[in-house]
Formats: sequence, C-alpha cells, structure tokens
Amino acid sequence: MLLLLQFVWPSSHAKKPEAVDARAEKLVKKTTTSSRAESITIPGTPTINVSTKTNMAQVGWENPVKNPCYFKYRLILAESGETLFQSQLIKPGLGFNEIHLSKSLPKGKHQAIIVIETTSLATGKPLNGAKLNSVLNVV
Repeated sequence: MLLLLQFVWPSSHAKKPEAVDARAEKLVKKTTTSSRAESITIPGTPTINVSTKTNMAQVGWENPVKNPCYFKYRLILAESGETLFQSQLIKPGLGFNEIHLSKSLPKGKHQAIIVIETTSLATGKPLNGAKLNSVLNVV
C-alpha cells in the first residue's frame, strides 16, 4: 500500500510546554508501515476500522521507542476538516491501540488525514512532522 507523506516544518513561534498524554499505552499490535525522516520514524496507518456502536477506532498508533521526540497525533476528517481526535504529547515507546472519535460517522469509507507533530525530548522545540492520508472504514 502506498502512503503519501508530507513533511510539516515547525513554525518560528515558541509554544508553551504541553502535558504528556496519560491515555497513551504500550501497543498490543505494531503498525505495519513506516517512513524514515531526519532520524525520526513516522509510522503510518493506511486503513482505520471504526465501530458505529462505540465510535472507537482501532489505530495502533505509536511513537517508536528510538525516536528523540514526543509525538502528538491528530485525526482529521478530510471532507470537512473537522478534528475527530487529538492527543497530548506521547513519549517514545507508547501510543494508542484504539481511540474514541468525537463524532459519529455513517457507515462506509471516509477519507482522513493523520497529522503527527513532533517535539524534541531535549529542548521541547518543534521538529519536523508529517501528514498521512488514511481511510476510515466505518462498520
């Protein structure tokens, strides 16, 4: 499967420190595809299964253990630009097996964008990030 990867460069504006996401956990299942950019490993999720009953999405998102940065994930519904999920900072080695979406979606396939922002562990400054195309398979 082909994942489109678009790098996002940090802005020149300093951000105040963010909290580490307490919901992040060790993953049961690792993601199957990844890209490498500037020694930061960016995992991809080409298809995300979502339950209409619970609004839970099986994502398997992680911040790989060897990354020198925190991750922050955001899931955006491509057709509306609406944010369906946003994490706080995720330490290397942790991630999400599943997430709860903020909105119910009708059954079917929906285009989505996964935005990954990165922040240096050492300095707290923004690093490069990525935008990945994905499909939400709502069943």
